[in-house]
Amino acid sequence: MKYLLLGGSGFIGSFLASSLAKEHDVTVIGHGPKFGLPNVKYQQLDFTGCKDFTKYIKDIDVIIHMVSTIIPSDNLSNVNQEIADNIFPTTILLKNAAELKKEVVFISSGGTVYGENSKKNSEFDPENPICNYGITKLMIEKYLHLYHHFYGLKYKVIRLSNPYSEAVYHGKKQGVIPVIIDSIVKDRVIPVWGDKEVRDYIHIDDAIAGIIAVLNYKGKVRVFNLGSGIGHTVHNIITLAESKLNKKAKIEYHPARKCDVEKNVLDISLIKKETGWTPNIPLSKGIDKIIAQKTNGEKI
Repeated sequence: MKYLLLGGSGFIGSFLASSLAKEHDVTVIGHGPKFGLPNVKYQQLDFTGCKDFTKYIKDIDVIIHMVSTIIPSDNLSNVNQEIADNIFPTTILLKNAAELKKEVVFISSGGTVYGENSKKNSEFDPENPICNYGITKLMIEKYLHLYHHFYGLKYKVIRLSNPYSEAVYHGKKQGVIPVIIDSIVKDRVIPVWGDKEVRDYIHIDDAIAGIIAVLNYKGKVRVFNLGSGIGHTVHNIITLAESKLNKKAKIEYHPARKCDVEKNVLDISLIKKETGWTPNIPLSKGIDKIIAQKTNGEKI
């Protein structure tokens, strides 16, 4: 298979490209040789300004769309520009993909598209995001369905929870969990926004295995949650890390942000049933892996 990873030089994309390149032809739209991976081709492209993706996708089987210029925040000052940068080029991509009969797999956000929900979020629940990041992801999901309805576009959506890793990517630790562990080890203050928020965290190895399971899936389901299916508060993580490191954390509390829901845990029964995938790295084991690498993180 020939895969094109749009935004594939980021944290998730680099792990995915590395895994796919073991058996497939992989092209990444993103950084060049400085961060190059073996057996992966790199191309440069201004995604936000592209008016025609045909030449980039004409020889590709599957397009994996991971581009986003937005991060979850309370800042709404750039909404118009964020829509222009993310939605407009995506609709051009979908039109070109439909014309060339290519499949699009979109990495959406299981952490933001649902909004507030006291129970686990299932793919059949209403979506009411409370941040522009989640709204933009959901808009792209809806356009995928629209282009499928009008033009027969083949697509899948993966609503991914919060991935983390022990590896250091481009000099940065990925996810709140390794940052917490690093802060405890180095006696740094851990800022905590709110104190009751529950989140679904997934180790990057499980996330990549789940994405590949969806890529290989041939059934009729188009939208999948991908997470651990288990919720943890930041306090759970801090307490567990403290016990493993035998060291107390320094915590600084801040008011909860408007863009953060109180509880977000994914129901992963559908992806398990349809693909046979299941997560294998529980939080405790994931923390052990991070602690083992805490002084010399693996660079990718």
